[in-house]
Amino acid sequence: MRKRWIAMVLAAALSAAAQAQDVAELFLKMPDTQLVLLNEASRKTLVDMHRAGEKAIVNNEMGGMAEIWKMTDDYLWLETSMGNFIQIRRLPLVNHTYVICLITSVGIVRQGQDSRVEFFTTDWTPLPTEGMYRPATMRDFLRADADTTSEDFKEICAAADIDLFHYKLSPDDLTMSVRYNTPKYFDQALQEKANRFFIDGWKVYTWRNGRFEESGITAK
Repeated sequence: MRKRWIAMVLAAALSAAAQAQDVAELFLKMPDTQLVLLNEASRKTLVDMHRAGEKAIVNNEMGGMAEIWKMTDDYLWLETSMGNFIQIRRLPLVNHTYVICLITSVGIVRQGQDSRVEFFTTDWTPLPTEGMYRPATMRDFLRADADTTSEDFKEICAAADIDLFHYKLSPDDLTMSVRYNTPKYFDQALQEKANRFFIDGWKVYTWRNGRFEESGITAK
């Protein structure tokens, strides 16, 4: 099953592009359905400004501002509007072929964001996320000594009616990290209880053999 999945992803990537495109090129070719707030002309202006060493900021389609925070050959971090962000990472396969990882995040940076992770070929054909990584769960962040039978834990689970996870891509290496953010939206008393049960750190994935493999949890 795993070999068949790897073959499928590789075949899709090979059919998408014969030559490597850097992130700027991929960003310019991004379908409007994936980035409705920035048309192609606005994206080109952002890229040109960044390449010229200028502050890369333009008006978006809603009258707000969009800004490139960081861009390399393989990585882009862009604020599309206030509290809305995308990250694009070009991930290697074989023979100079790549897949795209796109992370879309919303929320208040200091309080906590929630993210969606997607994968594409270099012509922006969607790829199935199954097999690319295992999405994090609340229990991945439980402390080793957490008493999950306690009344306090039951209270926390009842309050956590929706799970919020903030994913981010590294601009420097082939890693992706995720943090459990639901407790950041609790009131202070419940946050203090949650701190006894959950690690406030980042679960790390490393890109190997065409997928993100889990590498443990780092400190805050």
